[in-house]
Amino acid sequence: MNGKNYLVRNAWYFESLLSVLRDRLELTDTKFGCGHGQCGACTVYVDNKAVNSSLELAAATVGCKITPIEGYNNKDGSLTILQECF
Repeated sequence: MNGKNYLVRNAWYFESLLSVLRDRLELTDTKFGCGHGQCGACTVYVDNKAVNSSLELAAATVGCKITPIEGYNNKDGSLTILQECF
């Protein structure tokens, strides 16, 4: 995640990716919104595909490249296309 490998121990099988990010890895910029995949507050990239982390099982992302909002910045400080849209 964000170019680093993380080892998460004792996560239960049905734990959401959002729960692992926020509660186990303390990456709290990704937010819980509706819990139904409608609002997009929990969106992260998994292998360069946008997914709702509140609906995605963390176990399904083992070995994937995960980019939450903390990692979605250009290294030179310039705005990304998404940030420019806002």
